[in-house]
Amino acid sequence: MAGKVRLKLDRSFREHAVQILPAMLGKFLSFRDQIENGGRDTDRLHRMRIAGKPLRYMMEASQPAFGAEFASCLREIEEALSVMGAIHECDVSIPVLADFHEEMKILNARVRDPKTDLQAKPVSNLVRLQKRKRSKLLRDLKTMLARWEREDFPARLAKSMEQRASRPKRYRRP
Repeated sequence: MAGKVRLKLDRSFREHAVQILPAMLGKFLSFRDQIENGGRDTDRLHRMRIAGKPLRYMMEASQPAFGAEFASCLREIEEALSVMGAIHECDVSIPVLADFHEEMKILNARVRDPKTDLQAKPVSNLVRLQKRKRSKLLRDLKTMLARWEREDFPARLAKSMEQRASRPKRYRRP
């Protein structure tokens, strides 16, 4: 993981982005092995997602200074963070739904009246669906991270920052 980056007042925003973004990407990807080898650790996955947010914001702010390949890298980061956000939503909802399901079962056992019985099955179905959704999303994320490793995403991002954005053509009067 990279340390702090010292910025210099005589440099442009673009030059600072070239200097800062690899360190931010390194911090984000430092969680990759732990996610690829497991993914059940909700805290590490959440910390990776949190580390990716400043990277995304810096890339969004820098995007006008770079070309199409940089924009493609930004879209991939956005997609990964979106998947991670959906996984986090599952990680939050599953325990809440499971607790609610247990409370419904306890209440039904205490009341023992079929007329007022709460239907716990739909809630248990929701828990199962959320677990399936999380598993699929985690597989998608692992596939994405493995591809980034194969394709050397950090090198691709660095190369994309060598390109400049094409300047819009100005209208000239005839």
